[in-house]
Amino acid sequence: MLNTLDLSYAGANIIAGFEASMNDSVPMLFVYDAKTEVKRPINFDYKYSFRHYNMRLSAYSNMIYANKDNGVIVVAFVCLDMINFYDRAGVQIKSVRFSKVVSPKESDNHSMVSFDARLFSGFVYGTKNYLYVQRPEASMTDIRQGRVKEVKILKFDWSGNLLTVYKINSYIKEFCVNENTDRLYTVIKTDDPEFAKIVVFDLSTHDDASPNSMRNNTISMYNLRI
Repeated sequence: MLNTLDLSYAGANIIAGFEASMNDSVPMLFVYDAKTEVKRPINFDYKYSFRHYNMRLSAYSNMIYANKDNGVIVVAFVCLDMINFYDRAGVQIKSVRFSKVVSPKESDNHSMVSFDARLFSGFVYGTKNYLYVQRPEASMTDIRQGRVKEVKILKFDWSGNLLTVYKINSYIKEFCVNENTDRLYTVIKTDDPEFAKIVVFDLSTHDDASPNSMRNNTISMYNLRI
């Protein structure tokens, strides 16, 4: 039985996943063929070793998103500045890195990544043609204390090419994108704990040549009772 933390269907009976492992020698990322019941490791170098199981889990924490149409599997790491693209066999197609990848800072009080460590990926969403990755570039402490006023949304094609960087002038995490209308939908908290706002951004007005603020692209807001 797999102690899985995340799964995503990649088509052709292939499931990509991330499982908890207490053993440094056991790969945590895998592809599983549901037809043959064969599990194979995804090609990834676990170069950092940690003294505690929980630290290993938090250091390599990630989000997996697979495109069932083309079989591309994306692993966006939370605490490592790395977004990897794989095929259904778990072979790496491309690794996207925006800075030197270093071992995450460990908490002084707990066996996990420090709340003051920088986070690089917070959410992933895919459409038929594109992948969108939320990039906070902030620590969990800053996010929890409401100090993050802007996030980036990275838009990739499924070959791993970065196409556009959107800047959102609010902290958002989960979202979805309508590829036909170029609109991004998200929920933003309000000062009233009973309400949130559904906010719609028009991505088509963004200049692909440079990362521009989406401040003027908010086209509508709807109050939502929680």
